[in-house]
Amino acid sequence: MAVRLNRSFSPADGCSLLNIKQEKARKLLRNLLQKNMLLSDGRGAERIRSYKLAQEVHVDSIHM
Repeated sequence: MAVRLNRSFSPADGCSLLNIKQEKARKLLRNLLQKNMLLSDGRGAERIRSYKLAQEVHVDSIHM
């Protein structure tokens, strides 16, 4: 998703792209954040509103 959008993205972007509910999107994004595949894109650490792809993640590693 992040590769396709080529910008920071929100849980709402995940909902519309993956056709899932917001709770599920937040859970998936949180999981990817814990695996260091995503980074918080903003000042907040407690309430993350947007994400970006970690620089260490390559398109090859996510099978695209």
